Parts: sequence; C-alpha cells; structure tokens
Amino acid sequence: MKVINKIKYQLLLVVTLLFSLSISSTAKATIVDLTLEANWSKTDYTVTGLSDPLYDRTDPNVDGKVFGVIPSDGSLTIQLRVNTENSLFFNAGHTYTHSSGHTATLAHDFYGYTDVTLQNAPLTFGTASWVNNGLLTRLDGPSNTTASIWTNGDIINDSASKISIRLGGDGDGLDADFFIGRSTENIQTNFLLWEYFGEEIRTPLGSGSYTISTSVVPVPAAVWLFGTGFLGLIGFSTNRKKVMSPLSVGF
Repeated sequence: MKVINKIKYQLLLVVTLLFSLSISSTAKATIVDLTLEANWSKTDYTVTGLSDPLYDRTDPNVDGKVFGVIPSDGSLTIQLRVNTENSLFFNAGHTYTHSSGHTATLAHDFYGYTDVTLQNAPLTFGTASWVNNGLLTRLDGPSNTTASIWTNGDIINDSASKISIRLGGDGDGLDADFFIGRSTENIQTNFLLWEYFGEEIRTPLGSGSYTISTSVVPVPAAVWLFGTGFLGLIGFSTNRKKVMSPLSVGF
C-alpha cells in the first residue's frame, strides 16, 4: 500500500510540474484579439488597369462594381487572434537594404507577429470570401524579415494605430486581395480591396480609413481551477499519509 501511495504521489507531482510549465508558457505567449474596422465612401470605388490587355472594357464583369457591390459607403470588420510569442521588433530610424536594392529607413517602430488567425472566417464582401488559411504568413518587413502582420506599436499595450496586412481570398473562382496599410518602410492608414477585373475600393493615402482595437485574452478560469485541484489532491494525499502513519495515532 505504501508503494502504491508513493507512486500516486509522484505521479501527482509530475502532473503538477507539467501544469506549472504550461502556465509559464502561456504567460510568455500573450494572446491578443485584434479588431480592424475599415471604412470607405462611395467615391473610393475606382477602375484601374484598363490599359492592361488582360482587362477587356467590353467584359460584362467590368461593370463599375467591386465583387458585385455597387458604389456606396461601407465598412468591413476583420477579427484576428494574435499569438505574440516570438514577435519581431525594429525601432524607428532602423536602416537596411531593401530587397529591391535601395536603402530604406523606418519612419516608425515596426512590430511583427507571425502566428495570426482570422477569427471571423469566412470574411465576405459581395462574391468575395477570405478564409483562415488565406492570411498570408510571408508579408515582407524590414531587413528581409517576414510576418503575418506588422504594426507600429506593441499590441499588448494597445498602442498600435497602423497595421500592415494582406488577405488573399477568392471571388468567383479568381483571386481577391485585401490590403491594409501595406508598406515595408512607413505603414499607411489606407486600404485596398481589389477585384481581379481591375475594379477596386482604394481609400486615399493618409485617410485614416481604418481603426484598430485590441484586447488581451485572459487565461481561462478553468485552467486555474484545474491546477488548484491538483494542488489540493497533493495536499490531501500528504495529510492522508500523516493520518495513516502509526506515529500519528500514538503507537
């Protein structure tokens, strides 16, 4: 019986140790929910690239609409979940050689996050759809680095006002691209919703046409209760040993 109790006690210690390590890992990898609200006006609808031979002015799809949506004021909400572990950082003024060969200097701090998921998938606009695996994980950043998103601030502290991101999706079986603030030197505050026929919603540079809000995801209460339960079991096991011990009953 003593041997069995000893094995049980050791197993409880091992499980508790593993639990503690998992809590430590969770604390390091802060999870943040990030919400983007993109807004545009009717006048932001444009048709570009019609000089390109790929675009046929007589094509019925070149209809002045974007994914079947007529020009009008509108908005689109994107909800992301970001694991901030192994994030990247470059401070303002950092100078590097761009992949194109020119020297670039960062206009502001750059924070890069590689582990990002699209929470409100599928995200839709008209006939276009973006699913979770459409979130690009190789968006170019400073010094030949890549990340799923780049921001100008630490999102844990809710100080980011600019974000660089690209969603690749599908619209009627062809590519549908959604760019927000894409830049490798100075993240912009505009966005581009591009239809494969050359029609798009493109907000003006410096328009501040999207907003960012963040919230840190707390460790679930059930996890803490789980750990507390194990600690309680260890205490119970220890006290039980004391009660069953011959010395504890006066022999």
